Amino acid sequence: MGINAMRIVALGVASRRSKTLFAFVALVPFGFTAPSFAASYTLTVLDSLSGGTGSGATGINDAGQVGGYSASRSNDTAVIWNGTTPTALGNLSNGTSCCAFGINNAGQAVGFSSQTTGTLRSVIWNDTTPTALGTPSGTNSYAYGINSAGQVVGGFQTVGDYTHSQAVIWNGGAPTVLNALGQSYSTAYGINNAGVAVGGLTTAAGNQTAVIWNGATPTILGELAANQGFAIGINNLGQVVGLSYLTADTRHAVIWNGVTPTDLGTLGGRISQANAINDAGQVVGMSYTTGLAAQYAVLWDGTNPIDLNTLLDSSNTGWTLSSATGINLYGQIVGTEINDLGQGRAFLLTPDVPEPSTWAMLLLGFAGVGFMAHCRKKNARSEADARGSLALAR
Repeated sequence: MGINAMRIVALGVASRRSKTLFAFVALVPFGFTAPSFAASYTLTVLDSLSGGTGSGATGINDAGQVGGYSASRSNDTAVIWNGTTPTALGNLSNGTSCCAFGINNAGQAVGFSSQTTGTLRSVIWNDTTPTALGTPSGTNSYAYGINSAGQVVGGFQTVGDYTHSQAVIWNGGAPTVLNALGQSYSTAYGINNAGVAVGGLTTAAGNQTAVIWNGATPTILGELAANQGFAIGINNLGQVVGLSYLTADTRHAVIWNGVTPTDLGTLGGRISQANAINDAGQVVGMSYTTGLAAQYAVLWDGTNPIDLNTLLDSSNTGWTLSSATGINLYGQIVGTEINDLGQGRAFLLTPDVPEPSTWAMLLLGFAGVGFMAHCRKKNARSEADARGSLALAR
């Protein structure tokens, strides 16, 4: 399977030129409070490499580095943008195309490389140097997310087609298969700095459902009416976002509070998807309008979807922000926009004026995380004194 076909599994941007679909997701064990958002944004176009025909952004770190790909007529090249300048990431020795899907705050990127043999290999990039990530068995593998500790999540194909895949986490390059409850399909899409991963697996009833892995233990997340969906992303507070089905052809973006999903709604159509969530609880993704007439990049204000195109001035005439795939701590948003010819290019949105309530929420959130970390350290010291040792389970 080619690299463009694999993007259907991974991300939520649609480009008529490349016929590429992207999607991201996230999870929530805490109560959901609607954060404030900026009233307007400054748009920065992230161009392709010299000679390229298009580009797409898949993630952003807190330093503002953006991961993604640059397209040409023959292949795709994984890139990282520092500012508006794209830097090509190296490919594996037998690689034809490659794409970066996740980037952490250290600037490490992960993704996969399409090989001359027709298989896919999961990759981690340190600077521009690619290293293949091994798998326990099978052929194709793919990496989607990476946290600040360098832990990587994704999946690998076991046998046959992609209905036989297993979620995996790489620690220092060593793969560990995540418990799929004995089922034939699972994939992990996102991981936070605590090592908690999210994704999807097929249940015994044959439905694909959202799941969170805390260590080796999977927990099935609740779904909307049709009992199908998947989780793509998770923030450092444990909030998760993704999508869930109401009917066979109707699926909505959701955020999970514990295992309970909250429907985030749409721009009037029957399809929306949440791709990413930052530590302020801001959620981005995409939504269709009534009758699937148009697809727009979306920022959710609580459960109210906001078309990001309405928060720009008129300078972007001729282009439409079609999907948002990442948002960092400072509210910068990345994704892909398309024009009437179906050409796609990556974008970066920067809030013009940070909302005071957003920063207040961040400070309160960090204070809470710091307090919990202090309590954990205190309890750990007490246990170490009592037992003489402390074992940390992932």
